[in-house]
Amino acid sequence: MSLDPPPADTAEPEAARFRELPPVVRRLWSWSNVATFAVLGLLASIGAGVLGAATDAGRAAGFVVGGVVVLALGFGLLGFWWGGRRYDTWRWRLDGDLIEAHWGVLWRHTRLVPRHRVQTVSTDSGPIDRRLGLRTLTVHTAGQATPNLSIPHLTEDEVGWIRAELTGEKA
Repeated sequence: MSLDPPPADTAEPEAARFRELPPVVRRLWSWSNVATFAVLGLLASIGAGVLGAATDAGRAAGFVVGGVVVLALGFGLLGFWWGGRRYDTWRWRLDGDLIEAHWGVLWRHTRLVPRHRVQTVSTDSGPIDRRLGLRTLTVHTAGQATPNLSIPHLTEDEVGWIRAELTGEKA
């Protein structure tokens, strides 16, 4: 029995394929995590140095400075990796029946929102997103007080396309 590829007319349509976030989001998340994790590394190393200084003041000063640098660098590298990994796990798609998203580094999340349940579609953007030309799209369904799905950092074109598809308005 041969395993022939499916006929071209049954292939997944372009609109239904999983999409990634824009590439600039990888840099945004990586560098923002570097800053956050480096600060955590600084705080951890200073805390450890203070405890060490209380027990042996003479040697502790040198260890504090070295520890601050090493932990801040280590946490910064961890933050850079975490941002890239977070970006790599984000996928979303919009097909004929639903909007679907998958994400998560340690905890994996999947959201499926049936198109017929979509009540409102809203967008927002902070100062960094506006500078990069990005928006976060939020989908609300009937009967829910909280948003059902938020897709962060989409381009203006993607937001317009999704909004037009979900609400039926022109992009």
